[in-house]
Amino acid sequence: MIMDMYDKILNKEDVESIIDLMKEDKKLITLLYSYEATFSKILNYLLDNKSKSTDFEYLFNIFIDTLVGKLINKPSDLLSCIQKVKNKNKQILFLKIVTHHRLVNDDFLIALGKNKFVFEHLPYDLAWIEIPVIKYGSKAILSATEELSITQICPLIDCINDNSLLEYLIGWAFEEDKLNKEGINYLIHNFEKKYNLIKDIKQKQKKD
Repeated sequence: MIMDMYDKILNKEDVESIIDLMKEDKKLITLLYSYEATFSKILNYLLDNKSKSTDFEYLFNIFIDTLVGKLINKPSDLLSCIQKVKNKNKQILFLKIVTHHRLVNDDFLIALGKNKFVFEHLPYDLAWIEIPVIKYGSKAILSATEELSITQICPLIDCINDNSLLEYLIGWAFEEDKLNKEGINYLIHNFEKKYNLIKDIKQKQKKD
């Protein structure tokens, strides 16, 4: 049975024929992942056509479910997929879909949130970036048993162009008394309004 599926992939060079085969047997999706050139064609084709009909949308969702649920297990897997998507806008769309997907693993997102090499090779867009950055920062803050530096909370600080993520995370760490002195000074210097707001709340809580 497996050899039959391999034969189907190898003997069907045009995308439409492989799409038809995928409709008949969803197991082909997992096998396609090993055939990089063919996988790239299918992924780009589905990204281009997913909104054309309910059939395409259904197949695209099954395709993504398989990728996220079984095949994308570490940041380098995501990078490998992105490198197969030709258009930058489609790359960003794919990243949004993956990072927001119901089957995506938290450990994968946390690992992505500290992997500078992979991050620097992915197209920048806050809509997907905020997920791994916040996942990693949340994990760091919640599990911390001592005060944290900013880079311990957000290892990708040098790669992020939007200050709102950093403001949120270091503000949260300060509120939880888990931000070190250098981090507090950074918060005061860069987000004074946030610092004063949290400081006032903490002082009121002490009085109560």
